[in-house]
Amino acid sequence: MKKTRATVLLIIAMMILPPLCSGESYDFRKSRWGDSRTQIIAAEDRQPAATGPHYLAFEANLLEKEMILKYIFAEDRLIGAKYEPARPHIIDRKYVQDFEDLKTVLIQKYGEPKEDQKIWKGGDFFQKDPSQWGFAVSTGKLTCRSAWITDTTEIDLVLTGGDFKITCQINYWSRKLKHLMAPVSPDIQMKKEISDSEMQESMDQM
Repeated sequence: MKKTRATVLLIIAMMILPPLCSGESYDFRKSRWGDSRTQIIAAEDRQPAATGPHYLAFEANLLEKEMILKYIFAEDRLIGAKYEPARPHIIDRKYVQDFEDLKTVLIQKYGEPKEDQKIWKGGDFFQKDPSQWGFAVSTGKLTCRSAWITDTTEIDLVLTGGDFKITCQINYWSRKLKHLMAPVSPDIQMKKEISDSEMQESMDQM
């Protein structure tokens, strides 16, 4: 069963994650760092579900999960991208499973992470009980992070939370252009810029 699951994740990795092969000209999906908003819309071959001064957001499906795919821009140049959940889980521990599934896919694509951390805050009361790790994340007591680096890109998988809310997301940043991130940082928090009803309405129309 585990072998079958690993095989499925490997196939998914080959289909959805950016290519590593040096012969490929893309940095993320069918885009290159530095591309304009117009080029990204053309590459996606569809209109974004939502936009902001520094982002374009599209619906996406990752590991059979509804996600928000967000392209991040500075000076109309693509500097980063991220996948984040479109809908919350009711059960906290499912976020931990999401993290592990995404980590498996990223390892199969990029190799072992350069950084791999579980950061406990305020004691490690739940550390020996993985069934409670989702709750620990939701209360801000546990953050999980794995990171990879390629020639052009920094990849960061993060599971974090607080106030009984959790997010699990993959961030991609251009190594060459990430210094442009600071001026746009207030805008890259999508859920502060897009109302839940706006994105939900867009997702329901799929």
